[in-house]
Amino acid sequence: RSRGTFSGALSFDLLVYDFGRTDKRVRQAAEALSAAVQDERQAVNRVLYDLRLAFSELCRTLELHEVAKREVVQYKEHLDHTEDRYEVGTVPEYDRLKAQVDWSQSCLRETVASNNVQIARAKLNRALGLADDIEFAPRFEEARFTNRDHPDALMERARKSEPELAALRSRVRAAEFRIDE
Repeated sequence: RSRGTFSGALSFDLLVYDFGRTDKRVRQAAEALSAAVQDERQAVNRVLYDLRLAFSELCRTLELHEVAKREVVQYKEHLDHTEDRYEVGTVPEYDRLKAQVDWSQSCLRETVASNNVQIARAKLNRALGLADDIEFAPRFEEARFTNRDHPDALMERARKSEPELAALRSRVRAAEFRIDE
């Protein structure tokens, strides 16, 4: 004997027509994927830009450091020459002191340039994703741009290929599909 109540149920759902919801969801997912791809392109572009900028900055600071080193040598030669002439008595003490000040200032500029090289190296290493400093001598050749396109055509090309704009367009289309759904 059993006491109590028993019940059972069986249900069956059949979607006959969803009024385009599935199609809208597929299109929405495709647009979301397109936006993600454009976000990836934008991230790659940003990393490459940072890397190129850091490399150019390192090349610039290396050149300025070389100029500063040559300046120190030149001012030291000038100081030595002025001191020799001062000892002989052909120049006043003012010229000797000015030569000393000029040489000291060139030494200071060389130190600042050396520090700027170290900072630029650190920025390049960070852009490369390196934790340690790698000693190397970069070569930088001047880039020459000979694009003869009209500026309006260049702007149109930039608008079409800019990943951030493409990602925003995809997000707008995905939102429109969400609304339609």
